[in-house]
Amino acid sequence: DLHRLIRRQRQMCIRDRFEARPGRIELSMPPGDTLTVPLRVGNPGNGPLSWSLARVFPEDVRFDPWEHRWGLPAGEVVEDSRLVGVAFAEGCFFVAGGNNGEPENRVYVLDRDGGLVRQFPQFAESLYGMRDLAWDGHLLWGVDAGQVFGFTPRGDLEVQFDDPLNPSRYIAYDPEEELLWLCNVSTPLVAVDRRGERAGELARPEGGLHVYGLGWHPEDADGFHLYLFTNEPDAERQVYKLDPGTGEVRFVTQLGGVEGRIGGCAVTGVCLLYTSPSPRDLSTSRMP
Repeated sequence: DLHRLIRRQRQMCIRDRFEARPGRIELSMPPGDTLTVPLRVGNPGNGPLSWSLARVFPEDVRFDPWEHRWGLPAGEVVEDSRLVGVAFAEGCFFVAGGNNGEPENRVYVLDRDGGLVRQFPQFAESLYGMRDLAWDGHLLWGVDAGQVFGFTPRGDLEVQFDDPLNPSRYIAYDPEEELLWLCNVSTPLVAVDRRGERAGELARPEGGLHVYGLGWHPEDADGFHLYLFTNEPDAERQVYKLDPGTGEVRFVTQLGGVEGRIGGCAVTGVCLLYTSPSPRDLSTSRMP
């Protein structure tokens, strides 16, 4: 009838319109910096508008998840065959090394091009030194010889407390809860605050995984923020992720494009994920 026809015509005339000001944003910024850009979104149409914002990479920088992208022969640069821990902070790589078995273990600071910026001694004597590093935005953290160390990027020791597992080897930092997660190859995972107070514990992952690196991925879509690098007799260079709230573990991938056993793990939104897959190299893979 006439009323139904009029109602249908009105529905056909309802349209939403997306309008953004500015229509294009093109800026450059140094690594690690942030910018605030005002964006005004309007709907001059006569219907409801639903919209979303997503990051889209240009065609020439698209990579598949976990595709190996880049490597740095850090061991050759610093002339140390015992590199076993890495973190990215203040635009540089901080690499823990055993100094070829010499008494004083070192932390090497490399720029993005692989140049050696500086180095400083570690804080305990051991065969390899700190085997993993973590960055909390102010201090770097490592564990060695029954002690947990928090130190500045210049190498000044600010915090030291007893390792609750003794010995731990691997470490990651949870920025939301402000906790450090610690473990050894086949131990439970223990959480402590930055004063060393115990705050939680998770059982060793099911299946008897052998952990050789911990990292924290704050943007994991499933909430499994704690990443584990594992080496098994029949499957080296595997990556798992763990939900610190439930202890559930999921397999992520087996790293390709690199050789050797991985050791030490760091996750960063600036340079993606870095590991030391052999005692001499650093590498990165594209994370999902």
